[in-house]
Amino acid sequence: MTIHTALFRKTITGSVFRGGRCFTLVELLVVIGIIAILASMLLPLHRKSLSLAYQAGCKNNMRQVGIGWQQWVLDHNDKILPRMSGESTSSVNLRGITSPLVKDVLSGSTSTDGVDWIVMLQSYLSLGSWAWTGTTNSAYWTFAVADRDGIFNCPASDETMESIRSSKIGMPIYNIGGNNLGNCKSVTKVNEIFTPSRKILFADTNINCYYSDNSNDYLNFTRHNGLLNLLMIDLSSSTSSMEKHSVEAVLSSWWMSEAWGFGRQSGSSW
Repeated sequence: MTIHTALFRKTITGSVFRGGRCFTLVELLVVIGIIAILASMLLPLHRKSLSLAYQAGCKNNMRQVGIGWQQWVLDHNDKILPRMSGESTSSVNLRGITSPLVKDVLSGSTSTDGVDWIVMLQSYLSLGSWAWTGTTNSAYWTFAVADRDGIFNCPASDETMESIRSSKIGMPIYNIGGNNLGNCKSVTKVNEIFTPSRKILFADTNINCYYSDNSNDYLNFTRHNGLLNLLMIDLSSSTSSMEKHSVEAVLSSWWMSEAWGFGRQSGSSW
């Protein structure tokens, strides 16, 4: 016995056909299997594309911060933005940037502590108002809610930033940041930098100011499949890997390697 419809017929044999062409249940299962195989082949490509998109978004965020940094430098007679404001010492060159202080930024505060470099870029990056959950440490500056998934975060991170300590873009604490170590050359202005295209300004990090050692405590090699996004002082983008960075650290000591900008260059420039 066969049940008829105008365009579609199904028989008691289990076959389905339309317009006179019959598809058995086995054939349908084969088609479903082929679709599943194709999907399994395309899924890694989709993941790779998504990863590349995250990495590109991270580089773009880093460059936007770099443009803000560049505008700050131009407004301050080509002085290099230090990791924080305050008084310079024999081991820290803050380039004469003694303000703003906490009391200058937070209404009602009387603290004379210096502020973090991210806070100094507030007006250049159109960041919202700050809160401060700490007492003396600028690491406790808290992002405005609207900025917590902004340019200091990484699209590949599932963490929502609260304080600047959790910024995914970091500045080296040596030498661009102002701290001196061993034979590090102290620089104050951009024109003292010998090779700006080979000196790192910002990198993927777990903290907003970082030591460039060959561990994963400060630098983050995990968000982009083992690669580290870098922004150089001339605002060009680059990448590094854990393997390459480890080799550089062993061969030249991380604080003296040219890429990280800590070693002396020939002549009077860094």
